[in-house]
Amino acid sequence: MNPVAFTPEELQQLKASFKYVESNSKQAADIFYGHLFDIAPDLKPLFAHTDMRDQRQKFFSALRVIIGSIQQPHLLVPAMTQLGKRHAKYGVRPEMFQKVGGALMMTLEEVLGELWTAEVEEAWIRTYTYLADIAAATLAPEGH
Repeated sequence: MNPVAFTPEELQQLKASFKYVESNSKQAADIFYGHLFDIAPDLKPLFAHTDMRDQRQKFFSALRVIIGSIQQPHLLVPAMTQLGKRHAKYGVRPEMFQKVGGALMMTLEEVLGELWTAEVEEAWIRTYTYLADIAAATLAPEGH
């Protein structure tokens, strides 16, 4: 899988938008999980025994790693592979990543408001698609 190539401007927009969202992390995480459970109520049982405060921190920790190493595939790919393996233990299936991506994009749009431009959206979609493909590949049965 080839890493996502960004222009310096795109990379700056991605990092700046994440910094803004991170400054509103509790609200953004609540919005994200609200959207996720609205889009995919079937995923709610996966969080039945989860401390959602802890989950919010894990969510932003993962995003921080992603944005911090987006141009360093030698760091990012192993991190996403590990994330995929952890999620496999929770019963996550590859098709669930599309729902998570939808909830993430809705959250970013809502939290960023006027900062959510077509360029920012495109950068986030490309980033998420690349990362979800890596993580989802770890969920596929061996030999497929």
